[in-house]
Amino acid sequence: MDVPGALVPLRVPAGWLVEYNTFVESGPHHSQDLLQMRSCRVVDGAWQVDPDGYLVDLGWYPDADPTGAYRLVVVRPDFRGDTVIEVSHREQSVIRQAIEACIAGITDRAAIPAIAEAVHEIIGR
Repeated sequence: MDVPGALVPLRVPAGWLVEYNTFVESGPHHSQDLLQMRSCRVVDGAWQVDPDGYLVDLGWYPDADPTGAYRLVVVRPDFRGDTVIEVSHREQSVIRQAIEACIAGITDRAAIPAIAEAVHEIIGR
């Protein structure tokens, strides 16, 4: 996958599989498919995607529209499941902070309402 520019630095704790990442620093990459991560767990001494875990997805909506915004969605266990967090914002740095809050909170096993509240505070700043 050819990524145009430097990736946005993210603090990703152990226990996450980055399936794809084209979330770049050089302005919005106007695509619905920027970043996708899945929570993992150790099974028999090896990391595996947690079938009951979380999927974190980032895209730009509407696709290819420069007037759009980043949309961050956290679902459980996948897109057929429940959306537990969904936020939008145009600022890359704000979305980066929201992603990090989501994955850190999930890793630390915080309650989803508490994670959602923290993310909404970040988005509202």
